[in-house]
Amino acid sequence: MLHIVPDEEQAIHREWLQYYEKLPNKNEEDDYGYPRYQGVRIGVDLAISKSDAADYTAMVSGWIFGDGRDAKIYILPNPVNRRMTFPETVELCKAIDKSYRKDDERRPTFVIEDVAYQKSLPQQLENEGIWDVKTTRPGNQDKRTRLVLTAHMIKSGKVLFPRTGCEELINQIVHFGVEKHDDLADAFSILVISIIENPPRMPRIS
Repeated sequence: MLHIVPDEEQAIHREWLQYYEKLPNKNEEDDYGYPRYQGVRIGVDLAISKSDAADYTAMVSGWIFGDGRDAKIYILPNPVNRRMTFPETVELCKAIDKSYRKDDERRPTFVIEDVAYQKSLPQQLENEGIWDVKTTRPGNQDKRTRLVLTAHMIKSGKVLFPRTGCEELINQIVHFGVEKHDDLADAFSILVISIIENPPRMPRIS
């Protein structure tokens, strides 16, 4: 039976979420003539095994538009959410990276926590020729605290969700602490906090 989280315990409220109907044009320019599209970042939450009791490996991707603190994240539909071994995760990251290169896109940036078992993934990706990897340290913050840190971005419309394709992600965010799994919520927090801590910057010619 579903246990409803009291309002004071709920990290993210559904009514805060804002949506986009379609993705912006990647060729759109800002007022200075610079492209607004800053590329793709992918938050990765790595599971430690493939057993039935294990967590899922989750990857939440977002197109980044705009500069600095005004940047917006357009969450892409159909995030990765499945049980995978470490080698399978590496191969999937390589396939994602290759798909962007094939389409003459700028390569995606993978954002991974630099803790415990996950520490080995950035090094392995580098060995495989994937250099655009950022690491982040959660410090003493627990999962709920990190999700709460994304609330302002969500409420202010700087994080936008697709109308379809992210139902499980949204459920994990809104019902955090109740849902059996929270891997997508963790990957989402990793992605959004990476933008908060390291916003995209476009060079300005004075």
